[in-house]
Amino acid sequence: MFALAVQGKNFSALLNFLETQGNVEVLSSPRIATINNQKAVLKVGNDAFYVTNVRTNVTTTTGGAIVTPDIQLQPYFSGISLDVTPQIDKDDNIILHVHPFISDVTQVNRTVTLSSDNGGTYTIPTASSNINETDSIVRTRDGSVIAIGGLMSESVSDTRTKVPALGDVKFLGNLFRQKDQATIKTELVILLKSTVVKGGDSWAQDMLDSQERVEKLKTDSPF
Repeated sequence: MFALAVQGKNFSALLNFLETQGNVEVLSSPRIATINNQKAVLKVGNDAFYVTNVRTNVTTTTGGAIVTPDIQLQPYFSGISLDVTPQIDKDDNIILHVHPFISDVTQVNRTVTLSSDNGGTYTIPTASSNINETDSIVRTRDGSVIAIGGLMSESVSDTRTKVPALGDVKFLGNLFRQKDQATIKTELVILLKSTVVKGGDSWAQDMLDSQERVEKLKTDSPF
């Protein structure tokens, strides 16, 4: 994990540096605003409900006992979340508490047998989450660009090829089969520019500057 502050009003220097480390793709350029010492939160993703607990309800009637499952659901967030808390002094020095969070939630089906008689067996969707997050405190100045990194993930893909018919021959088939394994490492780097808004004019100018940066990134990006 790293945090780096660079003086300047554009992201060119950091983007050029990141391009020396691998392929770079600009995902988005959102804006968030808050007041001094108050947290601002940005979330991009979705919530899905998964089963967290299953209990048995038994209802006694004249015809006998009726067993019904009581299913409890809970939302799980999958996506990218960023919360930022600024502290600004009289000289416009800024201390940022930055907390980026990446969650990848997948569904895992589990079989549950209720303990009561005739409770039955159920297949329920449960959540399996892969979480990647950092927590940084960075000191910067008005107009500086901060890079927050360390949110890394790795994926491995296997590719199998074979010569038709010959690849299926017992014992000798291995001579006509090939297996390739590729490992891809991905890192999410957040570039954050902090601006102290002192009035409507500075806010409007910063909006224009932000729009120009986005248009330039779209023009320069090969994706």
